[in-house]
Amino acid sequence: MTDNEGSATGGFGAVMGSKNLKAVAVLGTGRPAVANPEELKRLNKLAVQLNKRDPLVAPYPEEQVRRTGKSSCYQCGLDCKYRNSFRTASGKNVVRKCQSMFVYFPWVMGRPGESAETAVDATGICNDLSICTMEMYNIIQWLDTCYKAGYLTDKETGLEIAKLGTRPFFENLANMIARREGFGDILAAGLLRAGEKLGDEARAHFANEVSGVGDGANYSAREYLMNGLLYALEPRQPIAMLHEISWLTGLWVMHQSNPESSPVTSAVFRAAAAKFWGNEQAWDLNTHAGKAEAAAKIIDRTYAKDSLLLCDSAWPMMVSWNTPDHVGDATLESRIFSAVTGMETDEAGLHQYGERIFNLQRGVLLREGRRPETDDVLKEFNFNDPVETVFMNPDVIVPGPGEEVVSRKGQTLDRDVFDTMRKEFYNLRGWDAESGLQKAETLAGLGLSDLVQELKQIDMIVK
Repeated sequence: MTDNEGSATGGFGAVMGSKNLKAVAVLGTGRPAVANPEELKRLNKLAVQLNKRDPLVAPYPEEQVRRTGKSSCYQCGLDCKYRNSFRTASGKNVVRKCQSMFVYFPWVMGRPGESAETAVDATGICNDLSICTMEMYNIIQWLDTCYKAGYLTDKETGLEIAKLGTRPFFENLANMIARREGFGDILAAGLLRAGEKLGDEARAHFANEVSGVGDGANYSAREYLMNGLLYALEPRQPIAMLHEISWLTGLWVMHQSNPESSPVTSAVFRAAAAKFWGNEQAWDLNTHAGKAEAAAKIIDRTYAKDSLLLCDSAWPMMVSWNTPDHVGDATLESRIFSAVTGMETDEAGLHQYGERIFNLQRGVLLREGRRPETDDVLKEFNFNDPVETVFMNPDVIVPGPGEEVVSRKGQTLDRDVFDTMRKEFYNLRGWDAESGLQKAETLAGLGLSDLVQELKQIDMIVK
């Protein structure tokens, strides 16, 4: 996710703060950068109001690490769901956000007598040494598994596994990696490359989430079906897209545990899903119905959102603590775009920009060697390894009909279901449903005729 400096929108204002609205001009035009400053201010205030919410419960024992407030990026007026400030029992004031605060958390909290401050410090150690916390989490999880299986020993690694969960263990491991000392030299190249060097037995102890360097396979298709399309169609972990499903579901999970912690009832979940994912059946995570349309909507909105520099920590505003029905506003992004540029655009029009970007990326990937039959696929674990737990949703529960709560624990993704969703997605995109190749008429309609000619030369387009 991206930390954008900016105004209340967490986006456009990041580029053109309120003091600079009149000073900045669109390059080459001489026109003001903001076509309608007053409307933008009004939309900023609306965004702040819709976004204002109760703080999330901090994961740390309060007597050891206490949340002291939000820590949004400079000039941002939104209640960031990821960035928070904390004060430790020893008097340190720190900012921690999202995944990074959990890099060592499970092992610290699983060790009797170890202070939660060790988990806080672990994030800071990674920051100081420029170590990716996602990769570091995978490494520690792998080391833990290898030791328990008897594959690695203290002598082989230079680590004292008996100290796993303590600050000295983490410091030693991090410094070995940063300085490429001993076993740390192997790990410094990333866990995937460590597996290549050490062989099949080492790779056999990888968790499913080890799918790339600094990457992961969180929120898989086993628990949230439409995520299978997001993973299969994107060249990297599509975390901003995955957040749409995981965040809405997470708020619903919170409400199930404590109704006062979140306004997202099952009814709110269904209403928000229908509005933002474009299909009345998209909310039902136990059927593939509507998931191809939901994936297309999520992809288009994310590419448009990223192009507008709207921060993933706040956008889209799918739910609100401050509306009568607790459902957010799907038109805010297009209205902000219109206010800034002077080009009147509605939600569908803005999404078409995202669709164009996605198709351009698809064409470039095909030109550079991507092949749908071998690359529009998922990791095998989705089909044969039952899901046991999910971040923010340990029991893997999802809404059922009415007030029913359904668990997907123990579920896998059915191959036929995935194939059906993928074919539906190809059709929705105006691509060839069998080959997954784009059609010339579809690209031409999106203003990508130059790409048509390039793809024709390599026979990677349907005429």
